[in-house]
Amino acid sequence: MSRRLLLLALVLLIPDLTSRAAAQCTPGSEGSCYEPHETAGCWTTECCEVVCKYDAFCCDESWDENCVGWALKFCDGLTCPGFQPCGDLSPEPGCDDRDCCRLVCDHDWFCCYIEWDELCVANQQALCGIVPCELAIPKGTPDEAEYCYERVNEGCNSPNREFASLGCGESVTGTTTTDSPRDTDWYSIELDSETTVTWHIQAEFPAQVVLVSGPCEGPMQAVRLVEANDCGDLVLQERLEAGVHRLVISPGLMSAPMRDGLHCDLEDPKDPPIDPPESSLFGLRYLVSVSCESHGVPGDLDGDGRVNGSDLLVVLSWWGSNDELADLDGNGLVDGADILVILGAWTG
Repeated sequence: MSRRLLLLALVLLIPDLTSRAAAQCTPGSEGSCYEPHETAGCWTTECCEVVCKYDAFCCDESWDENCVGWALKFCDGLTCPGFQPCGDLSPEPGCDDRDCCRLVCDHDWFCCYIEWDELCVANQQALCGIVPCELAIPKGTPDEAEYCYERVNEGCNSPNREFASLGCGESVTGTTTTDSPRDTDWYSIELDSETTVTWHIQAEFPAQVVLVSGPCEGPMQAVRLVEANDCGDLVLQERLEAGVHRLVISPGLMSAPMRDGLHCDLEDPKDPPIDPPESSLFGLRYLVSVSCESHGVPGDLDGDGRVNGSDLLVVLSWWGSNDELADLDGNGLVDGADILVILGAWTG
């Protein structure tokens, strides 16, 4: 038996030898994984590690024709790191920073299977080097009440059309993941009149936020699309007609739809994992708050798009004064006439 066959037999029998061989894969000048060379290992470490798991000779002795054969069999899409800089265009897939390369490819498979094109470079600029942030959630902020492995407010993406409500003056914190199925959170706001609505959104992950109007069955219109990242305060403001409108929060950017990398960090008691959860590239949490300015509704003093008891309390708190906000009939005095305006416009 040749030394090469003996070493391969030992690898199949002794797992520690496999691990030791795979650990020798480091980026350097060894050469391409798809061309034989006298030195051990190959440049693309994630391919090298897979090959050496099956054949330690490739990492202990040399990268021969058999190693190239393993690479052709097992390394489709495993191209990190590649030879070219991540900021440069290349007809070859992958780039020379393994972590950045894998992050981009987790968003866009094209970059690790076909070529490193303009979108791959753009994603590298948008994603690589971002330091994971941690949101400071104000105490008492309501939670969406959806564990990250559940899908309870999937809106138009679910057969039962479940929406969470997020009205004027309210806030919510939640999570989203890329675990299957990919999580999208839908929040409804119902307006009784034309209203300017302002959402403040912060996210620990690259987030795509879409404001949509219309029923799930159609026609449904995307009114605005914005992106949030790195816990920064994103402001989405829109003047909306009376009716139901929805805000959709999902992982990923327009230029980099996120298909992987945000894994649930909680154990599902109904389906405990065999292996520990994969680590996430970013945090999972977001924070949304809503404020409103109503237009054309006499009596809506708190700007929530409705006329109800809270507006009546505003009138009572200014009773007998000449406060311009609470003086709804414009007679220069906050009195019973202003209460009648409230009651006449009452929406509940």
